[in-house]
Amino acid sequence: MTWRVEKKQTEMLSRREFKRHAVPATNSRQPGGGPSFLFDILSLARSGIYLGEVSAQPEERVQFVLEEWRKIEADPTSTTKHFFGHSYRYWSSFLPSSPMQWLETVDAKIYIAQGTADQAVDPASADMLYGHLLAHGKQPVYDRVEGADHSFGFADRSKPHGWPALHGRIVAWFLDAPK
Repeated sequence: MTWRVEKKQTEMLSRREFKRHAVPATNSRQPGGGPSFLFDILSLARSGIYLGEVSAQPEERVQFVLEEWRKIEADPTSTTKHFFGHSYRYWSSFLPSSPMQWLETVDAKIYIAQGTADQAVDPASADMLYGHLLAHGKQPVYDRVEGADHSFGFADRSKPHGWPALHGRIVAWFLDAPK
């Protein structure tokens, strides 16, 4: 695997080395950041960011999500039933997963990145994840990007998109990580 750094520097790393030295914690293949992705959906439904069309009442939106979760649990392998545009099989594969529990067991450096204007993952989840990992003896890096959304873009279009800068910071952190 080749990593390109801004100054055209390259490092060759085997998959084993990569797995041993770095673990992506958010916004890649680890959905959510707190106790579970289901927590994120419940939190965002309660706040009104999600499912405002279901009800103006926060608790009714939460109950709607919980009813959908019960349906998913009853038929977790269905590819024909959908919630939020994805099949039940999709949701059942990671809604119950807990990045907090999984990451406390890894023996690798951890980098958490979270946009404060994210409307797909509650930023409080990343705070929770960070605090949990510190409480369990981990030393994660927490890159909280002020004003960035889920894909690290900014509502203020005069700012450059945040992904390239974030990737640069992650690569620099990774290459600097003790081997």
